[in-house]
Amino acid sequence: ALLLDPGQEIRDRQLAHLQAHADPGVFELLGEISPQMDGLDIGFRLPLIDLAITALKQLSHDQYRAFRDNLLALIEMDARVGLMEWTLQKILFNHLDGQFFKLTHARRRYSSVGRLGREIELLLSVVAHAGHPEQDNVRAAFDAAANSLGIDGLRLIEKSKINLADLDRSLQKLQSLKPSAKPRILMACAASVVNDQIISAHEVELLRAFSDVLECPLPPIIPPRSN
Repeated sequence: ALLLDPGQEIRDRQLAHLQAHADPGVFELLGEISPQMDGLDIGFRLPLIDLAITALKQLSHDQYRAFRDNLLALIEMDARVGLMEWTLQKILFNHLDGQFFKLTHARRRYSSVGRLGREIELLLSVVAHAGHPEQDNVRAAFDAAANSLGIDGLRLIEKSKINLADLDRSLQKLQSLKPSAKPRILMACAASVVNDQIISAHEVELLRAFSDVLECPLPPIIPPRSN
């Protein structure tokens, strides 16, 4: 229900797909809860996802494969993937795929974050743009993150030059960092998020996705006030 498009045309196509491919009982339940999900406060989205993960782990292999295929179909229905959709997909699949499929883990190749500067500056740029619509605030957030890492030469990437395929590739390389190096990256992302003293639900979801992919706990970030 969280992935149903607000536009009626795309939503109708999504519902038609689910009616044809989802379990009839699930589709009926979707119709009952959709009105509540449409009005859901964004701050409740991540707790709801966590509750769903617990329930989804009880699916059979075939049921999970159908769920996964349907989720991807909903995301791709409008021929573009937004950052929120990408984030939701990462959180769900990183918690659930290992429950149902045999996965291979990245070999630890890098001991220092300094060897992955391009990948890190992309992550920090995504976080900075996600939480700050004004360019001056974007720059300040990025600089705060870069300074916390202490890596010279990191540059803010323009929002128009960022794409999710590059973000996927960057995270895949960062997975190859030794576990002891990964907390520095998430701490830098957290420094970006708290720079304006406001933490949005969008930013928390994004950091959670990075944390799950990197298999590294989120740093405790408690702002003076939240949004």
